[in-house]
Amino acid sequence: MPMSCIACGDTASEISFKNCSVCRSVQYCSVECQKGHWPSHKGFCTKTSVLALFHAIQTNGTAEIKRLAKTKRVVNGKVDYTPTDWENAHEMKKWTLLHECIRKNNSQAMQIVLTPSDTG
Repeated sequence: MPMSCIACGDTASEISFKNCSVCRSVQYCSVECQKGHWPSHKGFCTKTSVLALFHAIQTNGTAEIKRLAKTKRVVNGKVDYTPTDWENAHEMKKWTLLHECIRKNNSQAMQIVLTPSDTG
C-alpha cells in the first residue's frame, strides 16, 4: 500500500514523506500539512508517545527513552493505563512515566528523564 499524507491524502510517488518526529506513526507530505493537522494529531501523538515511553521503560530501551524524553508533553503526559504484566491489573488513572519508572524499579530511566538534555 502506498504511503499517503494523513492531512491531505496525497500519495504522489515523487513526494518525500516525513513521519511525525515524536510518535512516528503518521506521515506528512509537507510542513504545511503537518502544521494544519497538528490540532487534531496532538492528543493521539501524546498518548501514543507516552505509551511508547512506558514500553521503553519496561524493556530498558535507553535510546528510545532518551529520544522521547526530549519532548516535554510526553515527559509530562498522563494517560489511563492498564499494566499488562500485573496479575489482576486494573486501570491506573493519569499514570505518568515516573509512576512507571517506580513500578518497574527502573532508576536508570528515571535518571534519564530527570536530567536536563543538552539539546534544549
